[in-house]
Amino acid sequence: MKLKLYFLLIVVLLWFKASFAQTKSAGLNSFSIGYGLGTWGGSVIIIGELEPNYTRAITGPVYLKYEKAISGKIGFGVNFSYADYEMGYSYYDPYPDYYSKSDTYSTFSVLARFNMYFPSSEGFEPYIGLGLGYRYAKMTYETGRGYLNSYTIIDSPMGFEASIGTRIYFTDNFGMYVEFGAAKSILQTGLTYKF
Repeated sequence: MKLKLYFLLIVVLLWFKASFAQTKSAGLNSFSIGYGLGTWGGSVIIIGELEPNYTRAITGPVYLKYEKAISGKIGFGVNFSYADYEMGYSYYDPYPDYYSKSDTYSTFSVLARFNMYFPSSEGFEPYIGLGLGYRYAKMTYETGRGYLNSYTIIDSPMGFEASIGTRIYFTDNFGMYVEFGAAKSILQTGLTYKF
Protein backbone atom coordinates (compact mmCIF):
# COMPACT_ATOMS: atom_id res chain seq x y z
CA MET A 1 0.00 0.00 0.00
CA LYS A 2 2.86 2.38 0.80
CA LEU A 3 4.32 1.82 -2.68
CA LYS A 4 1.02 2.90 -4.25
CA LEU A 5 0.92 6.05 -2.12
CA TYR A 6 4.52 6.96 -2.95
CA PHE A 7 3.88 6.42 -6.65
CA LEU A 8 0.74 8.59 -6.51
CA LEU A 9 2.63 11.31 -4.60
CA ILE A 10 5.37 11.38 -7.24
CA VAL A 11 2.81 11.72 -10.03
CA VAL A 12 0.99 14.56 -8.19
CA LEU A 13 4.27 16.41 -7.61
CA LEU A 14 5.15 16.10 -11.28
CA TRP A 15 1.73 17.44 -12.19
CA PHE A 16 2.36 20.65 -10.20
CA LYS A 17 5.81 21.08 -11.69
CA ALA A 18 4.23 23.19 -14.44
CA SER A 19 6.92 25.89 -14.43
CA PHE A 20 9.38 23.39 -15.95
CA ALA A 21 6.72 21.60 -17.95
CA GLN A 22 7.01 20.43 -21.49
CA THR A 23 4.42 18.54 -23.44
CA LYS A 24 4.69 15.69 -25.88
CA SER A 25 5.11 16.75 -29.52
CA ALA A 26 2.00 16.28 -31.66
CA GLY A 27 2.36 13.83 -34.53
CA LEU A 28 5.02 11.64 -32.91
CA ASN A 29 4.52 7.87 -32.96
CA SER A 30 5.69 5.45 -30.32
CA PHE A 31 5.99 1.67 -30.35
CA SER A 32 6.50 -0.37 -27.17
CA ILE A 33 7.04 -4.01 -26.30
CA GLY A 34 6.75 -5.15 -22.69
CA TYR A 35 6.19 -7.88 -20.16
CA GLY A 36 3.80 -7.96 -17.19
CA LEU A 37 4.42 -8.89 -13.57
CA GLY A 38 1.88 -9.62 -10.86
CA THR A 39 -0.84 -11.55 -12.67
CA TRP A 40 -3.76 -13.28 -10.93
CA GLY A 41 -3.21 -16.43 -13.00
CA GLY A 42 0.43 -16.64 -11.97
CA SER A 43 -0.55 -16.33 -8.31
CA VAL A 44 -3.04 -19.20 -8.58
CA ILE A 45 -0.47 -21.37 -10.33
CA ILE A 46 2.13 -20.79 -7.60
CA ILE A 47 -0.39 -21.97 -4.96
CA GLY A 48 -0.60 -25.30 -6.81
CA GLU A 49 3.06 -26.08 -6.09
CA LEU A 50 1.92 -27.73 -2.86
CA GLU A 51 0.41 -30.60 -4.87
CA PRO A 52 2.42 -33.76 -5.70
CA ASN A 53 3.78 -34.17 -9.25
CA TYR A 54 2.95 -30.57 -10.02
CA THR A 55 3.86 -28.93 -13.35
CA ARG A 56 3.36 -25.37 -14.52
CA ALA A 57 4.05 -23.11 -17.47
CA ILE A 58 3.45 -19.37 -17.67
CA THR A 59 3.74 -17.18 -20.76
CA GLY A 60 3.29 -13.46 -20.37
CA PRO A 61 1.48 -11.33 -20.31
CA VAL A 62 3.32 -9.87 -23.30
CA TYR A 63 2.35 -6.39 -24.50
CA LEU A 64 2.69 -4.68 -27.90
CA LYS A 65 1.63 -1.03 -28.06
CA TYR A 66 1.43 1.65 -30.72
CA GLU A 67 0.45 5.27 -30.11
CA LYS A 68 0.21 8.47 -32.11
CA ALA A 69 0.31 11.82 -30.28
CA ILE A 70 -2.70 13.86 -31.41
CA SER A 71 -1.68 16.92 -29.40
CA GLY A 72 0.87 17.73 -26.74
CA LYS A 73 -1.36 16.22 -24.08
CA ILE A 74 -3.34 13.45 -25.81
CA GLY A 75 -2.39 10.25 -27.63
CA PHE A 76 -4.45 7.51 -29.26
CA GLY A 77 -3.27 4.03 -30.13
CA VAL A 78 -3.80 0.31 -29.95
CA ASN A 79 -2.63 -2.32 -27.43
CA PHE A 80 -2.26 -6.04 -27.98
CA SER A 81 -1.62 -8.35 -25.02
CA TYR A 82 -1.33 -12.12 -24.65
CA ALA A 83 -0.99 -14.47 -21.67
CA ASP A 84 -1.15 -18.24 -21.18
CA TYR A 85 -1.08 -20.25 -17.95
CA GLU A 86 -1.02 -24.01 -17.61
CA MET A 87 -0.78 -26.23 -14.55
CA GLY A 88 -1.09 -29.94 -14.02
CA TYR A 89 -1.31 -32.36 -11.09
CA SER A 90 -1.23 -36.08 -10.48
CA TYR A 91 -3.40 -37.34 -7.62
CA TYR A 92 -3.36 -40.68 -5.84
CA ASP A 93 -6.68 -42.40 -5.28
CA PRO A 94 -6.94 -46.07 -4.17
CA TYR A 95 -9.31 -46.68 -7.03
CA PRO A 96 -8.09 -46.80 -9.81
CA ASP A 97 -4.67 -45.55 -8.65
CA TYR A 98 -3.29 -42.25 -10.01
CA TYR A 99 -5.17 -39.80 -12.16
CA SER A 100 -4.19 -36.46 -13.64
CA LYS A 101 -5.80 -33.05 -13.84
CA SER A 102 -4.82 -29.99 -15.86
CA ASP A 103 -6.01 -26.38 -16.04
CA THR A 104 -5.22 -24.14 -18.99
CA TYR A 105 -6.04 -20.46 -19.26
CA SER A 106 -5.27 -18.42 -22.37
CA THR A 107 -6.23 -14.83 -23.10
CA PHE A 108 -5.50 -12.05 -25.54
CA SER A 109 -6.91 -8.59 -26.09
CA VAL A 110 -6.85 -5.87 -28.72
CA LEU A 111 -7.79 -2.52 -27.21
CA ALA A 112 -8.12 1.04 -28.47
CA ARG A 113 -6.04 3.15 -26.11
CA PHE A 114 -6.29 6.77 -24.96
CA ASN A 115 -3.39 8.37 -23.04
CA MET A 116 -3.46 11.78 -21.34
CA TYR A 117 -0.02 13.23 -20.57
CA PHE A 118 0.96 15.19 -17.48
CA PRO A 119 3.46 18.04 -17.68
CA SER A 120 6.92 16.51 -18.02
CA SER A 121 10.60 17.24 -18.12
CA GLU A 122 12.96 16.28 -20.92
CA GLY A 123 13.10 12.51 -21.42
CA PHE A 124 10.30 11.82 -18.94
CA GLU A 125 6.65 11.43 -20.07
CA PRO A 126 4.15 10.56 -17.28
CA TYR A 127 0.62 9.67 -18.39
CA ILE A 128 -2.65 8.06 -17.46
CA GLY A 129 -4.22 5.62 -19.92
CA LEU A 130 -7.54 3.92 -20.60
CA GLY A 131 -8.15 1.07 -23.03
CA LEU A 132 -11.38 -0.49 -24.30
CA GLY A 133 -11.89 -3.21 -26.89
CA TYR A 134 -12.01 -6.93 -27.59
CA ARG A 135 -10.81 -9.60 -25.16
CA TYR A 136 -10.77 -13.37 -25.57
CA ALA A 137 -10.30 -15.59 -22.51
CA LYS A 138 -10.64 -19.36 -22.38
CA MET A 139 -10.20 -21.70 -19.41
CA THR A 140 -10.10 -25.46 -19.89
CA TYR A 141 -10.22 -28.05 -17.11
CA GLU A 142 -9.35 -31.62 -18.02
CA THR A 143 -9.12 -34.76 -15.92
CA GLY A 144 -7.96 -38.28 -16.58
CA ARG A 145 -10.96 -39.80 -14.79
CA GLY A 146 -13.91 -40.92 -16.84
CA TYR A 147 -16.55 -40.00 -14.29
CA LEU A 148 -15.16 -36.48 -13.67
CA ASN A 149 -16.15 -34.01 -16.33
CA SER A 150 -13.80 -31.89 -18.38
CA TYR A 151 -15.12 -28.47 -19.34
CA THR A 152 -14.24 -25.20 -21.08
CA ILE A 153 -15.31 -21.67 -20.15
CA ILE A 154 -15.06 -18.79 -22.62
CA ASP A 155 -15.21 -15.41 -20.92
CA SER A 156 -16.76 -12.04 -21.88
CA PRO A 157 -15.51 -10.44 -25.12
CA MET A 158 -15.26 -6.97 -23.54
CA GLY A 159 -11.75 -5.83 -22.60
CA PHE A 160 -10.80 -2.87 -20.40
CA GLU A 161 -7.65 -1.50 -18.80
CA ALA A 162 -6.75 1.58 -16.78
CA SER A 163 -3.19 2.44 -15.82
CA ILE A 164 -0.81 5.18 -14.85
CA GLY A 165 2.72 5.16 -16.16
CA THR A 166 5.67 6.91 -17.67
CA ARG A 167 8.13 6.65 -20.52
CA ILE A 168 11.75 7.39 -19.70
CA TYR A 169 13.98 8.08 -22.71
CA PHE A 170 17.71 7.33 -22.63
CA THR A 171 18.25 8.90 -26.06
CA ASP A 172 16.04 11.12 -28.24
CA ASN A 173 14.13 8.09 -29.52
CA PHE A 174 14.84 5.03 -27.37
CA GLY A 175 13.81 4.34 -23.78
CA MET A 176 11.65 2.27 -21.45
CA TYR A 177 8.12 2.42 -20.10
CA VAL A 178 6.56 1.41 -16.78
CA GLU A 179 2.82 1.13 -16.11
CA PHE A 180 0.88 0.30 -12.96
CA GLY A 181 -2.84 -0.44 -12.88
CA ALA A 182 -5.69 -2.70 -13.92
CA ALA A 183 -4.62 -4.65 -17.00
CA LYS A 184 -3.58 -8.28 -17.61
CA SER A 185 -0.91 -7.58 -14.99
CA ILE A 186 -0.63 -5.10 -12.14
CA LEU A 187 2.80 -3.91 -13.29
CA GLN A 188 4.27 -3.91 -16.78
CA THR A 189 7.56 -2.66 -18.13
CA GLY A 190 9.37 -2.76 -21.42
CA LEU A 191 11.18 -0.92 -24.19
CA THR A 192 9.80 1.98 -26.20
CA TYR A 193 10.81 3.72 -29.41
CA LYS A 194 9.41 7.02 -30.72
CA PHE A 195 9.59 8.15 -34.32
